[in-house]
Amino acid sequence: MKALALTKEIGIDKTLKSLIDELEEECLHVVSLIEALKIKRLTEDQREDILGELSASLSHLKVHSNEVEEVIDKTD
Repeated sequence: MKALALTKEIGIDKTLKSLIDELEEECLHVVSLIEALKIKRLTEDQREDILGELSASLSHLKVHSNEVEEVIDKTD
């Protein structure tokens, strides 16, 4: 209930909050994949898997970013 009150206080509707939450989740996923790439003892297969997942995650990040930007533009 506190989060809902805070959302109303700062003027963020449920749609924008949801999109921002998804954007945050995807950003955290990208950071975790980048950190995984720093592991020195990765096999080539592990490295390729992480890079593939990173590529997909970056695509999702672009989509989420565009959606958030569109909603923000509509609220201005």
